[in-house]
Amino acid sequence: MLRTTWTDCPVEIQEIVGRLWGLRDLGNDNYVFKATIEDLEEIQENGTEWEVWKDDEWVTEPIQVEPLVAYLRALGVKDDENVMIHHWW
Repeated sequence: MLRTTWTDCPVEIQEIVGRLWGLRDLGNDNYVFKATIEDLEEIQENGTEWEVWKDDEWVTEPIQVEPLVAYLRALGVKDDENVMIHHWW
């Protein structure tokens, strides 16, 4: 279980997970989703884009999950292992 809210999880990881919430159309009533590192990499490889606030406007950018993947691997998660990702905003 990766908890991103009210923990010592790095802010960069919290932001990536928050953006994934938007991509999956998850709201504040959905606190957990399941994914593998392979799932996350596939999202990026498919060219999925997300909107980010930059320079006083919303811009569309390719999704970047490398920091999240590296963080999960540093925690000892295997590429094909399911991870429950908890996020509340």
